[in-house]
Amino acid sequence: MELAKRCILFVTEEVAKRNVEACVGIQLVNEASWGAWDEGMGSWYEHVITAVGQVDRSVPLYISDAWDLSRAMQWAAHMNRPERSANPIIVAVPRYYCFTHEDKSQSPVDIVRRVKHEMEDVTAASGSVVDKGAVQVMVVEWSCALDSASWVRYRGHIRDDLLRRFGQIQAEKWREKAGGSYFWTAKAQYILEDWDFPTIVRRGAITTPKNFALRYDEIGFRCGKAVAHKEKEKLGAVDAHIKYWDSTAPDTHFEHWRFDHGWDQGFTDAMDFFQLRAVANKKGECGGDRIGMLELWILKRMREAGQKGPFTWEWEHGFRQGVKCCEALLLD
Repeated sequence: MELAKRCILFVTEEVAKRNVEACVGIQLVNEASWGAWDEGMGSWYEHVITAVGQVDRSVPLYISDAWDLSRAMQWAAHMNRPERSANPIIVAVPRYYCFTHEDKSQSPVDIVRRVKHEMEDVTAASGSVVDKGAVQVMVVEWSCALDSASWVRYRGHIRDDLLRRFGQIQAEKWREKAGGSYFWTAKAQYILEDWDFPTIVRRGAITTPKNFALRYDEIGFRCGKAVAHKEKEKLGAVDAHIKYWDSTAPDTHFEHWRFDHGWDQGFTDAMDFFQLRAVANKKGECGGDRIGMLELWILKRMREAGQKGPFTWEWEHGFRQGVKCCEALLLD
C-alpha cells in the first residue's frame, strides 16, 4: 500500500507541474474488492488524501465504492465538508447489467425497468452541502452489454429497439444522478459490438445532449435572453425567500443578504459554463455546457466566498436557485 501511495504522489506532482494535460482528477483505487471498507480502506484513503493535499489540494480525487455505494457516499460526505480544507472527493462506480445472477435472470425489459430506479440513494444523500456534505458520484464504466441469458428472455421486441432504449435510459440516468459517465469502451472487436462506442452511437443508443449541438450565434442569443430576464427573476426569488421565512419563523434573525449573494453567484457561474466554448471558438457548432458536478462546485464556491456560520444555508439555497433559473432561461 505504501508503493501505491508513492505512485499516486508521483502522478500528483506531475499534475501540479502541469506535465499532464487535461487531467480531470486522479483515481486512487479502481474497483476495490468487496469488504474493503471493513479492512481499513477508509483509513488508507484518508492517509493518501492528506499526503496528496500537501502537494496539490485542488486536484479532484476519485475513490472506489468497493461495491458499497451507500457507505462510500457517507465517507465522501464526511470528507467533503465546508469546514474542511482538502481535495474534493468523487465516488467512482461501475454500472454493468450482464455479470451477476440477478442480471442473467432478467429480460432486457426487466433490466431497463431497473435502470429507471438506479441511484435514488444519491438523490437522498445530496442536495444540501451545509447539512450533508458534498456527495458526488461518477459512473466510470458502463456499457450496453447484456448476457445471452437475458436476450433469450425477450419476446415481442426488436433487438435493436431494446438496445437503443437500454443505452438511452442509462445515458439519461447517469446525466441526472451522476457528475458524468464514461462508456466502456472506445473500440471493441466486432463480436463485442455492445461494448463498442462508435457502434452504439450509430445505433442511436447514445445521442448528443441538445445543448451540445447549439451553434455560436444561438449561444449568444440565449445568453442575451437570460441576461435580460436576470434582475426580474432575482428580485422575485429574493422576495419569495424573505416572505417565506418571515412567515414561517417570524421575529427570527436571518441573514437574507446571503441568499442574494448566492443567487447572483449561481446565475453567473451557470452562464459562464454555458458560454465557455462559444467564447473560445467564436464560430460554428460549439455547444453550451452545464455545471456537471454541482455539489462539488457549490462546495468550492462556498469555501472561496468565505461562507461560514449558521446562515450559510441561505447562501447555498440562493446559489442553487440562481443556477436553476439561469439554466431554465438558457435551455428553454
